Amino acid sequence: MIPEIYIQLYSLRNELEKEYSGIIKELANTGYCGVEPAGFRNCPAPEAALLFSDLGLKAETMHSPLPVGDDRNKILEEALAVGAKYLFTGVSPGREKDFESLDAIKRSAETYNEVGAVMKHSGISFGFHSHWWEMKLIDGVPAYQIFLEHTEPDILWEIDTYWVKVGGQDPVKVTREAGERAPVIHIKDGPCTMDDPMVAVGSGKMEIEAIFQSNPHIKIAVVELDRCATDMLDAVKDSYQFLVSKNFAKGKK
Repeated sequence: MIPEIYIQLYSLRNELEKEYSGIIKELANTGYCGVEPAGFRNCPAPEAALLFSDLGLKAETMHSPLPVGDDRNKILEEALAVGAKYLFTGVSPGREKDFESLDAIKRSAETYNEVGAVMKHSGISFGFHSHWWEMKLIDGVPAYQIFLEHTEPDILWEIDTYWVKVGGQDPVKVTREAGERAPVIHIKDGPCTMDDPMVAVGSGKMEIEAIFQSNPHIKIAVVELDRCATDMLDAVKDSYQFLVSKNFAKGKK
């Protein structure tokens, strides 16, 4: 299966603040199959959903804070509005602290199990988006492995392949291990350092081809560049052209 190519809208957060609909149209014209919202800036979710639909863009995957407490209904309504099938939290509430010890990881896993059970009733699969801090070793075992062992099999793992590399693990190995729990992955490229700018996918140090070959269960490949020294819109367009031309992902053009 060749995964569809999406763009994580966080990449263009600054541009979207100024001109939401125009930027979304540019992404559709580039050929992206879909977008992965992470907040809706100055465009409410129902309006964004209509815009996506009019432009033929899917939004089957979405980012949000942990959907608990007073925010749960709002987050769920946004996810349903855009037609999300997958909902991922960008970070856990405690960030690094949630992965600093075995007990902390178990507590975090239990929270995700509880939220996942609630989300299941809405027909949305729930999961966690990785960063670098889940890659560190706890008693000789990578923290992410402990988290996966203590979460239910239907709690998904949206692997950010770049941060896996920065965190000291092999993104090819991690993506392979995740198997069916990783239907959606994030693809970035760059020097694989913590603070340096990222670059268009295909022009950095990441082993892009090997990552795609490692897991046949990937359904959606999401381009995400946290920061870039060049024009961000150009970088996400170049990323699209690289991934589609190499047949790593499929787009609409």
